[in-house]
Amino acid sequence: MRDYNKAAEAWLERVRALEPRSANDVPEELQQEFVKLMFLSDVFLRDIFGDTREDMEQLLFTCLPERVIYDGAGAPMTVTSYETDRWFKSPVTGVKACAPLYAEDDRNRCFAFQYCDWRGPNIRTGAAIFDTLHEDARRKGLPEKDFPEVYLIYLTDYDLTRSGIPIVSMDWDPDIDRHLSDEEWIARGCDPAQPDPLFEKWHMILFNACCQPKEEKT
Repeated sequence: MRDYNKAAEAWLERVRALEPRSANDVPEELQQEFVKLMFLSDVFLRDIFGDTREDMEQLLFTCLPERVIYDGAGAPMTVTSYETDRWFKSPVTGVKACAPLYAEDDRNRCFAFQYCDWRGPNIRTGAAIFDTLHEDARRKGLPEKDFPEVYLIYLTDYDLTRSGIPIVSMDWDPDIDRHLSDEEWIARGCDPAQPDPLFEKWHMILFNACCQPKEEKT
């Protein structure tokens, strides 16, 4: 990601040059830029946002599309656990990954936050998180139907989909990589003895902070 400490300092200098007497004196463009900076900075996610369960729920409500937040009856999700800087290591590839924020809810769903720049999501680290969570489920002896749904939430200040939409949900193709030979798996750095990934439980969400939510028509 970009250097948000320097970006925040540059933003502050621009505001100081205006000598505003209140927030109302700061142009809308600078206000929106501040929201983006705070949303994507490490400091914001770990310290400024808050450290309670309610804070985590609010962050998830901001990043997730409505159909993910609510169930069929319209009841909101409840965060049951969360932590910062959780590390994962894939049993398939050995790749390590860190989620700056990680949470689980009352519907057997896991949410791992990641950053990404103009190059897009890092699928290898995302796979490390996914593989680790499902391997934990296997070791607990859970049937595959009870494996958790894994949501990888990528925060970016680039409109990666070029759609102008702030929240884009992307489900993994369940048929991808199902028919690779052992040699092809090994060539990818994977252990072919591992069970096939349950791609239907892999979900990606892009939060394009550069896009402003579209106002609903009345």
